[in-house]
Amino acid sequence: MKSGSNTGGKVLAFQRQTTEVDRETGEVTKESTTNVYRMPSEPPYVKLYIEDLSHLLNLKDHHAALILELIKKMDFENVITLTPSARERISEKLKIQAQTFRNYLNELLKRDVFRRIGHNEFKANPELFARGSWAEIYERQQAFKLIVTYSPKGRKVTTEIEPEQEELFPQE
Repeated sequence: MKSGSNTGGKVLAFQRQTTEVDRETGEVTKESTTNVYRMPSEPPYVKLYIEDLSHLLNLKDHHAALILELIKKMDFENVITLTPSARERISEKLKIQAQTFRNYLNELLKRDVFRRIGHNEFKANPELFARGSWAEIYERQQAFKLIVTYSPKGRKVTTEIEPEQEELFPQE
């Protein structure tokens, strides 16, 4: 493989070849090749406010408030764990009922802002939200395919997970 060739978004920087030789016989006992890759550099970014994101995704103001509260709970793997007490605290803060909280969350799930990955666990769409090292963020983003469809009826934004990356985003 030539230096600079592309494999899955990562670029091969160089190959390291190692040869072990028996000093008594001069016979090669082991040969190995190690590929060393480099991640693409972090792309330029722009700060995007939750309110603006809501407008882009055609969400209501109450969705923006819930997104903000949920993102505060996101860990470095983009996972949000919502225990019953966490849901209750968020509902109280937003001054909404438990059923309203569930309705708002379900709408965000339908819009691919979040994905349910387990009981009370959700993963934030890495194309929209990211936390962690650039290498980890890049890997999560490569698993998502963002699709924007324009028609006379308006704009539709959806995401798909690449089949070979589904283990990063398990579903219940």
